[in-house]
This record gives sequence, C-alpha cells and structure tokens, in this order.
Amino acid sequence: LERGPIPPRTGFETTMGPRRTFVLAVASICALAIIAFTSDTPPVQSEQAVPPEVWHKAAKLSVNIGGIPVMNYENRLRQVGELVAYKDTDDPRRLEEAKHVKSVWIIVLKKEATDEKIKDICADSKHHHMTCKGEGHPSTGGVALIEVESSETDLEPLMLKHQGEVSFIEPDGEVKALPVATAADPRSLHHLNASYVVWGLDRVDQRTGRDGVYRSTLTGEGVHVYVVDTGVRVTHTDFSGRAVPAIESLGSGVVECSNTSTTCANDTDGHGTHCAGTVGGTTFGVAKHARLHSAKVLGADGGKWSWILLAEDWIARKGMRPAIASMSLGGRG
Repeated sequence: LERGPIPPRTGFETTMGPRRTFVLAVASICALAIIAFTSDTPPVQSEQAVPPEVWHKAAKLSVNIGGIPVMNYENRLRQVGELVAYKDTDDPRRLEEAKHVKSVWIIVLKKEATDEKIKDICADSKHHHMTCKGEGHPSTGGVALIEVESSETDLEPLMLKHQGEVSFIEPDGEVKALPVATAADPRSLHHLNASYVVWGLDRVDQRTGRDGVYRSTLTGEGVHVYVVDTGVRVTHTDFSGRAVPAIESLGSGVVECSNTSTTCANDTDGHGTHCAGTVGGTTFGVAKHARLHSAKVLGADGGKWSWILLAEDWIARKGMRPAIASMSLGGRG
C-alpha cells in the first residue's frame, strides 16, 4: 500500500492496548505466535522429493549426540536434502552417510549458562572442524544458545566435552510468514476505512461479546513493540512517524539499524507492515500510540529459527522498555 490505511485482517483480528491491559492483550498475541510456531505448515520445496512417510518415521527417532538429546531431528534430514531422500529411514548406510554432512544446529545451554561459557564452547568448536555462527548473551538477559555449522560426526566430541552444560540440541529449520487475507477476499478491499469496525477491534475492547464499536482509552503510549517479521515500511503514513527500523537478523548476525534508515529492516514483502498496522496503525491498530520497531528476520525466501532466536536475544538485552515482541511466523519444530 502506497498510501491510505493498512487494511485489517479478515476473520480473527489480534492486536494490543497499553500498559497493564496492553500486556494482557499482548499475551494473546504471544499465545498465537506460539501456536503459529508449532503449526504444521506446508512443506517447503526442498522436501518434495522425500515421501511424507520418511518424515513421520524420522520424527519418531530418538536421537542424541554426545549424550545430548536432539529435538526435531527430522529437520536435520530436511537440511541435508537429497542425500537423505531415501525410502527407508532405517537404512544404516544412509543414516551413516548423513552424519558426515554439515548443517546448522542450535545448541541450547542450561539456565545457569554465562556469556563466558558460550565463548568457551565456541572456542572449542574450532578444534572440531565447525563454525560458530551465532552466540546468545545470557549474562545480560539474552538467550542461552549457540548456532553452529557442523556435521553430526564433528559435533559429537564437542557435546561429550560439554555434556553437563548443554540442555538440548535442535537442527535449524525453515520459517515462513503466516498468510494474510488478499484482495480476492471481499472483506479486504480498499473501501474499508476507520468507520468500519473489524471483528478483532470490536472483540478486544471488552471481556465478552461485541457491540459494534471500538472504545478504548488505552492507546499503548510509551510502549515499544518489536515487530519480528519481514520488516516494516516505516515511512507508511498510517504509522504517523511512530515506526522506526531496529535490527536485521538474516543469517549474518544481528545488524543494528540507524533510526533514520529507510533501507535497513525495510519490508519488501508487505507482511510485516501489515502486522505492524494490526498492532499500532492509526486507522485499524489497537495500540494507536505505541512505538513500532522493525526487526527483520525473514527475507524473500523466508528465514530460519536461528535468525529469530538471535533477534530475540538482542531484543531481550537491548530493546527499549516496556517492550513487547510480536511474531506472526510459522514453521516445523
């Protein structure tokens, strides 16, 4: 949308109000984000060569590496692609072959982990033919994780050495933006304006039922919302100057944006701008005075769980307070 209000989603609409009530309303969004994260989204193209029964069998595998449990091991098979596109997941030759192929892993440390311990493990990883691609910062309120590129064979001795410090391992996975209504849906046409009270707005301003009106004295004033998505077109007029770029996390670490940049964390898809409008757009947003921060974690082809987790690490450590993270993303895991 070049000009005019950002059209709402059809059907169920979720957004936010401020302060205490704001936080309660946002909890609903967070719950939806969690549901989205665990949803069974359609398979990506790289999986098409592998029959569904292979993934079902792989999902039931109980796998550990160096004594550390591996969650969602089937994502590992997706990463190595055609190499493991075999008909029988019990074929020992194929499983052994796959162990030598490098892919990206997320290592989650125990709650007492420190930045120093993460650096120690990353330093050790260099001696095991692997690359430490990203680090969390638990000592300053961030996430206790490490992102590494490694084969299973090389990862095993590292996990054996640090067995008492690691909680679990998980293969990185694909993440996509959740679909939104299109112009083919008559309720998303451009004739909608502020006089049209959408279902979600009508529903969130009272505890039960709807009354055909959106009334709220809670505007989100002073609250910072980090829209973790495809980016946000911060120059959109519906944001009234309240939207700014924050970070990009697209596989090369976290890049901090200048508040005045119109290219960093910019939205080239439209999904993130749409979601930001749901949160805090002047016309259809609930928190119409909230400060919106663009945290871009999805590119043209989607993103990875590790990109999102590193963005969350940054928001937890450096995000302005009071802060909320809004995510409308989906993927296996």
